[in-house]
Formats: sequence, structure tokens, C-alpha cells
Amino acid sequence: SNPLADNMAVMRTSLLPGLLNALKFNANRQHERVRLFEIGATYHRQASGFNEVQRLSGVLTGPRVSSQWGVENTQNVDFYDVKADLEAVLSLTGHKNPIIFNEFEHIALHPGQQCLLTRNISSNEPASSEGLQELGWLGRLHPTLEKQIGVSSVFAFELNLQSALSAKLPAFESVSKFPSIKRDLSVVVRDDLPVAHLTDALRSDLGNSLSKVELFDVYRGKGVAEGSISVSLSLVLQNTDKTMTDEEAEQLQGAALRILQDKFNAELRS
Repeated sequence: SNPLADNMAVMRTSLLPGLLNALKFNANRQHERVRLFEIGATYHRQASGFNEVQRLSGVLTGPRVSSQWGVENTQNVDFYDVKADLEAVLSLTGHKNPIIFNEFEHIALHPGQQCLLTRNISSNEPASSEGLQELGWLGRLHPTLEKQIGVSSVFAFELNLQSALSAKLPAFESVSKFPSIKRDLSVVVRDDLPVAHLTDALRSDLGNSLSKVELFDVYRGKGVAEGSISVSLSLVLQNTDKTMTDEEAEQLQGAALRILQDKFNAELRS
């Protein structure tokens, strides 16, 4: 009701505009590599009035690393750099379930370079929509906005501070003294299928025998039909009470393939 300035006559619903103004201010003063973040309140209208939410937001642009001898800094930060940084920060909360990155549409972000961050907070796997907690979003700024502020390749994120950084006390788990076995699995799926859906299904259905599953290769091109993509996953298999045999590993690899075939119509890449 009594703003300090004309442009502060409304309550903010996002921290992003203020950060973009700060980024533009730095870029206009020849700072090519900018990393900014802010923790603050945003305000949202509800049926019963207004809701105040504490958020953590950030913007990034420019070279991936700062100038230093012996290191090339010609490559700019990209979507996966920011994604990895957020995963590293959120892993410190002690939650065992991985962060899920799903498709998302935000008016301020670049189509195809944005995602919604959620976490499965239910004890039952696989994750259902009821058991997913929304943490925030991540993406590249829309080209129209990049042109407006005069800076290209700007990436931003905004998290709900309470849900994203709520900590869980870690519990001790004994480390298996038995060796693990690594198996690779390459399947062809439709190209609009998030890889997180594949890995979540394997973690859920293979249980404790699957120690780790990671994406290590994505291929489009000759030998793969249009509209499809080849995804290669690394499966780390391990027992906690006995040494896993090659035969058991082969059975688990076959089970993993059947899971992906049944749930996602995946085909084994020959």
C-alpha cells in the first residue's frame, strides 16, 4: 500500500525478475561469467487470502569455469551443468530417493530445455503422482527474454526452500563385503520418454539386488528408427549376503529387459 518505488507496487510471485535485473546489470559492466542466487519470500493468491513461500532461486550464464592457466574456458555453462549442481546440493539433505526430472512448461523458459523437480516421499515404489513432492523447476531462459536483457544462454532455477532442503537424518547401512557385477543394457525407446522413468522402474522392480543404475550413452541416427532413441544403462548388481554368480547376474539383466519391455515397449538394441 506504500511502495518504495513505482516498480515495487506489487508483491513478487517469483525471485527470477530481480535476479535477471542483477544479471543484466553485471553483463552491462562486462562481466561475462555470472552466478547469482537469492533466498527470499514470494506471495501467491489463494481462496482464503495469500500464501507466503520461502524460495531459493538462481541464474547462471557465461563460461563453465573461470579464467585460469591450463584450463580452457571457451565452453559455456549448459542445462546439465545446472542440473548436476542442483542434484549435488539436494543430495546433502539425506533423502535416499533420487530427484526426478519431469517434463514441464513455464512461460519464462525455453521450450524443450526445462523440467520440474520432484522427489518420491512415499515409502512404496514405484513413485505415484500422490507420492511425489514438487521441489521447483530448472531451465534455460526463453529466447525472447534473453534478447530483452541482452544476454544469451541464461539458465535459471527456483526451488521451494522448505520442501527442497528439508533434511532427513541418515541411517547406517552396512556395506556389502561381496563383489559387485556390472552389466550394460541398451534398449530402443520412444524419444520423448524421460530416462528417469526407466531407471525408476528398474530400481523399484529389481529391489536390493540392483545397487546402482546409471545412464552412460544416448544414440540417435543410423540403425535407430525416427522418433526413437537408443538408451544405454549401466547396472551394478550385488548381493548383501553372498557372492553373486554370473548366472544370477544374467537372470537379473534379463529381468531388467523384461521390465522395460512390459512397461515402456522397449526393444533390445542389437
